[in-house]
Amino acid sequence: MVIILMLENVNRYVLGAGILVLVIGGGWAAWWLGSPLFIDETADEDLSLYDDVVISTTTITDTSAQTTTETAVGEIVLTLLAEGEFEDADSGHRGSGTVRIISSSTGETTLVFINVDITNGPDLKVYLSAKFTFSGTSDDYGNTFKNLGDLKANIGNFTMDIPSSVDTTRFNSVVIWCEPFNVLFSWATLSTP
Repeated sequence: MVIILMLENVNRYVLGAGILVLVIGGGWAAWWLGSPLFIDETADEDLSLYDDVVISTTTITDTSAQTTTETAVGEIVLTLLAEGEFEDADSGHRGSGTVRIISSSTGETTLVFINVDITNGPDLKVYLSAKFTFSGTSDDYGNTFKNLGDLKANIGNFTMDIPSSVDTTRFNSVVIWCEPFNVLFSWATLSTP
């Protein structure tokens, strides 16, 4: 009888510990999934470097009659490759603001987010996609895509580096995608200047 009472006490402790683990784990999961709905991530990077983006840096030289690119020594020339405006996926997953793909004469390519306001959510990612348009939150990002990583902020001005191995001419849109729920939050169809 003493052994049975001891086992009952042990079972109560195990049950209590199990419930505590479930409550803590469930609370953490609820916070991770729910908090982005009422907490915004804001970034306000200085984008003044991108104010003087040029459409083309090509000039014609009289002596050779060939097209050449001229860049002053020590000067970085930025070229606008594509840009688009974010659109809403639906009334609960909204996006606005401008996104640009800019290359520099140093060989770097950057995704520039300007005055964006995107509905926040858990684990939002930025994709380049070959698709042009999307029909709603259940629409996927297509077969040809590149995951650029986490969305830095859902409001503001900021940049993301695009790896040099990525051929940006293969992509037609920038997509904001929620990984845990496989949901489209917003997209911007890109156009070339």
